[in-house]
Amino acid sequence: MRSLTRILCLLAASVGLAAAADRPNVLFIIVDDQSPFDFKFYNPKSELTAPNIERLAAEGMVFDAAHHMGAFVGAVCTPSRHMVMSGRTVWHLPIGPNAKTHCPENLPESTMAAVFNRAGYDTMRTCKKGNSYEGANEQFTVRHDASKRG
Repeated sequence: MRSLTRILCLLAASVGLAAAADRPNVLFIIVDDQSPFDFKFYNPKSELTAPNIERLAAEGMVFDAAHHMGAFVGAVCTPSRHMVMSGRTVWHLPIGPNAKTHCPENLPESTMAAVFNRAGYDTMRTCKKGNSYEGANEQFTVRHDASKRG
């Protein structure tokens, strides 16, 4: 009976490992203040050499028609991060004039990190402090907030 239990446990573990190996890795990079034309995969004449980013772009998927819809103020970095992480428009997020309205209470459970976590992925976020609302940030498995730029 012990042998059967061990065999079943090993079988269950190997099925879990096989399922994890079949899932694609996802690396999502969002950069503000970066022109896409700095990279050779958008602009072959670019003087910037970024072999690792170029290899990732060649082997994966690149969004080349993503557009930002604006913000409450001149800066668009925070609203753009909010929109990407939540899938909601800037007018339906807990920021700016909508900080206490138009936002469902369970919004953090609908963020990109929460969705990936439920699918069994580990998630990591690293960026400067204050560029996203806390409800989205707390869903990441690993967080590294930096307070310095450069």
